[in-house]
Amino acid sequence: MKSRKLRESLTALDRRQLLCALSGAAATATLARGARADLLALFGGTAWAAGAGETFFIEVDLRDQWDFGHVFVPPGLATAGGLVRGSVGRQAALYYGADELVDAGGGIYLTGDSAALAPHADSIAVLDLCELTLGPIHGHEAANATRSPGRGYDGGAGRLPMWLNDPATSDGGNVNHYGTTPTPACLHNLAQKQMTAGLANGFVFKGVGRPDHTVYHFAAGVAGAELDRFQTADDFVVAWSGRAGRLLPSKAQTDALVQALKALDRRALLRRGAAEATAAGHDTDLNALGALIFADQTALPDLTLSAAEREAWCGGIPAQVGTSPSTPLGEQFAYISRLFKSGLARTAAAEYGYLDIHGGRTEEQVRTMGKQLALPLARLIAALKADGIYERTLIAVYAADGGRAPAADSYGSEGKNNVILAGGMIRGGYYGDIQVAGPDGDGNLYRYHRPDAATGRPIEAGTIGNDKRVSGAEAWQTVMAALGVPQALRGAFPDAAAAPLGFLLRA
Repeated sequence: MKSRKLRESLTALDRRQLLCALSGAAATATLARGARADLLALFGGTAWAAGAGETFFIEVDLRDQWDFGHVFVPPGLATAGGLVRGSVGRQAALYYGADELVDAGGGIYLTGDSAALAPHADSIAVLDLCELTLGPIHGHEAANATRSPGRGYDGGAGRLPMWLNDPATSDGGNVNHYGTTPTPACLHNLAQKQMTAGLANGFVFKGVGRPDHTVYHFAAGVAGAELDRFQTADDFVVAWSGRAGRLLPSKAQTDALVQALKALDRRALLRRGAAEATAAGHDTDLNALGALIFADQTALPDLTLSAAEREAWCGGIPAQVGTSPSTPLGEQFAYISRLFKSGLARTAAAEYGYLDIHGGRTEEQVRTMGKQLALPLARLIAALKADGIYERTLIAVYAADGGRAPAADSYGSEGKNNVILAGGMIRGGYYGDIQVAGPDGDGNLYRYHRPDAATGRPIEAGTIGNDKRVSGAEAWQTVMAALGVPQALRGAFPDAAAAPLGFLLRA
């Protein structure tokens, strides 16, 4: 049968269903890759071989000026003699002595609260000294220049409101910024869906817990980039369970499609450029494909966590503090891990928050924040490695409304603005440095040395102010480049014009 007649034998709905079925089969089968590519091309899909350009992305957005000080200690502080530690004023909110830190290599120093990350340190990059936040309340904002370069208060031509799909109950914690650049998960979502027909849309857990302290996920008006949003874990599980069902509605329809495809004889396939092996195994491949398209069990993974699994993901991690209850970060990671392993989804975002600390930071507060990030992150990385997809996965952790200076009584309007990157494409290390420049009142004067854009080494001429920072555009382009987003796509946003920081990307 000629391909034109074969096309005409299927309705537009049938073709869409077939493309989704072929995509689902690609995620769960060892069927010959060449046959799938030929069939997708024949029916108007993209001739794409699984694994070519396929990347997974997990964006982690932490609010309320998350303190990373007990997760990654800057080398200059880890090795400083006479560092004044404590919970008030300009004292360093670091409650481990130099002899208690774990030197994980590459300038990464871990505390007892973050030591679980040591086996993975060679693929974790720390950028503490990024462009600072703008929010009017000591650095609060729901966007951050590292996630959307160029965001700001100006709503002029071409600048869109960032808050419309992530509404807040007040302007206090969620500053109404405008922007032009998609946040990372949105653009990755678009790029992966363009590559693979039938791929599930990216999703985000709206898990901060405070309705007036959310995180903006912004598509910048780009069609197809928006994420699905879920307010609770129950909403998420129910929504995905609702997708259950066979990839085609009936066994008879599946059989008819397989028989129609078999009418393409071996010579027709060879004329279309199919490999000899694909053509020779045509009927066998199609029989296997039919079984996959109409299966008694769908490819949807079971998202129910047993008590033992919940303990494995969430055990030993302090509960949420000082805000409305939200889905624990470990639980969010468990769901993301399962869906990524299934191949049905490749883009996800998690949100989490902490008590909005004003004044000094106590040992209990800093230790809690350290464990709430480090332990789930270590477990997520271990799971992705066990599933064989870590080499193609990027995890990006953002302090959405800014980090803090090492000084205990400090806010997001000074010091650090953190981006942590982890994945198989990342060259691990602490890039830049924070050093002690001398005494300051009851504590220390801190000097900030951003990484040199070419080498990654700390610049010699540091600053005690807020200048000399990694720009939001540099951070954004580095994430996009690590994910393999084509230059034609990531270069389409003028406010994000910058070169990626190549020193932290593996070749």
